[in-house]
Amino acid sequence: MSDKAVLTEKQIDAIGEIGNISMSSAATAMHDIISRKVIITTPDVTVMSVGELTNLYNAPFIIVDVCFTSGVEGKNILIMKTDDAKLITSILLDQEYNPEEELSEMHLSAMGEVMNQMMGSASTALSTLISTPVHISPPNVSVVNIAEDREKLDTKDDKMISVKFKLHIENLLDTEIVQLMPVNFGVDLVNSFFEANKAKEKAVKAEQTKSNTNKDSEDNLIKQADVKKGVVRDVQLQSFDNEEEVKNGIDNLDLLLDVPLQVTVELGRTKKMLKDILELNLGSIISLEKAAGDLIDVFVNGKLLAKGEVVVIDDNFGIRITDIVSSIKKI
Repeated sequence: MSDKAVLTEKQIDAIGEIGNISMSSAATAMHDIISRKVIITTPDVTVMSVGELTNLYNAPFIIVDVCFTSGVEGKNILIMKTDDAKLITSILLDQEYNPEEELSEMHLSAMGEVMNQMMGSASTALSTLISTPVHISPPNVSVVNIAEDREKLDTKDDKMISVKFKLHIENLLDTEIVQLMPVNFGVDLVNSFFEANKAKEKAVKAEQTKSNTNKDSEDNLIKQADVKKGVVRDVQLQSFDNEEEVKNGIDNLDLLLDVPLQVTVELGRTKKMLKDILELNLGSIISLEKAAGDLIDVFVNGKLLAKGEVVVIDDNFGIRITDIVSSIKKI
């Protein structure tokens, strides 16, 4: 049975597009974790029988079970070579890569954290694509020989969709990651994708129609006024040279003065390897990337607004503003 007998060409292309966007977000998440350039290429989508899969993956592989719990529901499986997992976790744990080393519980735990971050980013991207919040349960990582443990595929029929990605990590790794999904899950995913696209196209057309209608109405009113008066007036543009007029315009901000804003004071930041975080205990000291005496950053709704000095007011910490980053004149 050919791929087209199970999925149409349009459905296969849609699965490829969804996988491309989702795994691009996952690659960004992996980059943030291991601090290495990560590229995941456009996928190759095929439909394979369970027998073909067991013959193709007849050696122990890292299996990552990903359960989608809302938005779309179902189970996906990611397959990765054990040596690739050892290399990635050695980078994460800042250890020397040893291909002869056995996969330990620490390796599997670290790989689970990597996959948790990657699939979390992928599900966020998927939420945008299908216009529905998508949630997943924490991925479960294990070492499995599919040929000997076929029930891990958890399929009710003899066909599964295989989405194969090329994974490149700087000059350290060139390999493949394979995503397996049941055919019914793939069809549901594609249908959600198509429905979201139709809704977006309909909304865009409605907005364009509304905009054109409003523009036509405004043009007609202007023409009627000019015909009635028998004059054609030049466009009068407001001058911004008068500072007093600009200042008066700021009075409109009074409408927004009661809006609550989140003010955050940041003492400093730093980055730590996962192994350093695991070694933290009571009394541990974390060195920040800010020298003693440097000004403290003040953020409003996540945007840097000012810098200041720490002061103590009635046994409470406070900040004395010494520099405003954004001038009121910019408003």
